[in-house]
Amino acid sequence: MMSLAIIVKLALALGLGAVIGLERESHRDRTGEEQALERLNIGGVRTFSLIGLLGAFAGVMTLASNNALATLIAATFFVMLAAYYVMGSILIKSIGMTTELSAAFTFLVGFIAVANYFPVQVLVALTIVLIFILSLKDRTKELVRGITSYEMHALIMFAVVALVILPFLPNQWYSLENISAFKELAILHGGWYARLLGLQIVNPFQLWLVVVLITGVELVGHLLTKLVGERKGVALASIAGGLVSSTATTQILAHKSINAKDISPLLAAALFATAVSFPEVLVAIVLPLNPAWFVLVLPVVLLMMAAAAGIGIWFWRRDGSGLHQSGIVSSAVSDAQPVVATEEKLFEFIPAIKFALLVVLVGVAARFLFLVFGAPGFIIGVIIASFTGLDAITIVLAGMAGAAIPFSFALLSFIIANAGNLVAKFLYSLIWGKREFAYGFLWASIIVVAVSVVGYFIV
Repeated sequence: MMSLAIIVKLALALGLGAVIGLERESHRDRTGEEQALERLNIGGVRTFSLIGLLGAFAGVMTLASNNALATLIAATFFVMLAAYYVMGSILIKSIGMTTELSAAFTFLVGFIAVANYFPVQVLVALTIVLIFILSLKDRTKELVRGITSYEMHALIMFAVVALVILPFLPNQWYSLENISAFKELAILHGGWYARLLGLQIVNPFQLWLVVVLITGVELVGHLLTKLVGERKGVALASIAGGLVSSTATTQILAHKSINAKDISPLLAAALFATAVSFPEVLVAIVLPLNPAWFVLVLPVVLLMMAAAAGIGIWFWRRDGSGLHQSGIVSSAVSDAQPVVATEEKLFEFIPAIKFALLVVLVGVAARFLFLVFGAPGFIIGVIIASFTGLDAITIVLAGMAGAAIPFSFALLSFIIANAGNLVAKFLYSLIWGKREFAYGFLWASIIVVAVSVVGYFIV
């Protein structure tokens, strides 16, 4: 019988394919290409949905160790796609590859969604970025023509950080057991030394991933700003960043607030990032690990998401140029004051390193409490672990809910972890950002926590 997790991933592949197809179909309407492509049309929503589902089916075959069939499916699809491109080049005299590459990407999205090569949140974020780029074909051309030498340097530096260094770092945890001197002490003295041998210190890949995220959101936000304007560019980049780490994204926005004359769009973006992080944790972690606990957590998470998004919209509209006038999806560009970093601060590597090291220190402290104090230190460990984000502690809670601890206590621990994470975001904002930004985020966080507590007693 097919597991619920596989069904959800198939639905995700189908949905992402449909969204990409919707953009391609609307593009033809916007550009008047419908008649030109009448003889040779790769399709829209239905076709791209099926492409995504086909890729997902290939992923299922890979999970079932049927690599031969998965390879046959992929090879057949890409041969058909290449044939389509050749026919299009001959019949309509077009050598553009945007639609073909979109179809190839859709197939890979479906495959990766099932095969688990990347985290789901990263896959969704990449899909959102793709759709956004596809919808801005004309503006993208203008952007390329307007890229400065400094921006090109920043792009190259980010490529080194993300594509040259990150893939070669070991994705494994190193503990005190890997330190020979400490291991010898444990052998000689035992006791506390022996208990601490399993204490995980650092995962180089995950540490550097935080650096990539912080520098990447900064850079993507700058480029999106050039495409759609200051306010909407920051909001869209923050939503994408929130799918990976809303904590790091909030720290970036707080840092931007120092030079911002209007912090309302930044506060809105921080709350949007927080809002999208809740369903990401729910779908990517809780549902696959503990479907029974998912049912209990779902109403509370939806309430928290609605509260964060609602307050974010209020901040967005507060200065009078809100959603009803310009809107997130509007083509109009807001005349708000610039809120992104200047060129001199476009690629800030040292602050990203400092924040990543802080994440490591907090994580070590949380794992120390779990390891040494056990149950008495559980809640304290939950709060400290939440300072680096919700993903790690949610994995722990999903594994323990219904087994080591009751479902209701696991839910209460999740609410406490979220409160701790919001406090951490406030503290990071106070340290790296403007006070007005930090205190604005604080009262918004109080409302979100209050809503989650109410939800706990309701369910």
